[in-house]
Amino acid sequence: LLPSSGSTHGGTVVNITGEGFVSGETACLFGSITVAAHVVSPTLATCVAPAALSPPPFQIAFGITVNLQDFTLVFEGPAFDYFASPTITDVQPARGSTLGGLPVTILGHNFTVGADFFVLWADSELAVTSIAPNRAIVVAPPFAASNGSVVVRVSNNKGVDLSSSHAVFAYLSHVTLT
Repeated sequence: LLPSSGSTHGGTVVNITGEGFVSGETACLFGSITVAAHVVSPTLATCVAPAALSPPPFQIAFGITVNLQDFTLVFEGPAFDYFASPTITDVQPARGSTLGGLPVTILGHNFTVGADFFVLWADSELAVTSIAPNRAIVVAPPFAASNGSVVVRVSNNKGVDLSSSHAVFAYLSHVTLT
């Protein structure tokens, strides 16, 4: 089951590996909600997580069936975590040198503290040096152009579901004093 978490808004594509998946006869069970599976192969199916019926965070049982009747729970106990979607409100500072190396604080809400938190800086994942529910700190990487900007987004499930909100960090040519 990958990923094993998603936003309460639903829409997370979940990959399930196993055996005997048959198109038209395979479905997933998220708590009490059944959704049709897309069978990629006899050993891989995908399901789209439905919107949550309760406020987050919480876990639900996850099951799979290959006959649309008899569901098998994937794990004993809860197997899929729902979380509140993270939002970004600001980055501080909002600009820095093209040389990079500047610590940048990303401010927002609903950041999940742990290994699944993900920062997308332009098109690259950045390592998080510090995380709390309302802030994350990263180090701005170097920027190849003389000036420009990048979009910053976050995710609570390793980049699968990215925040709909974002912030922009502007790069400025560095100044050399002689």
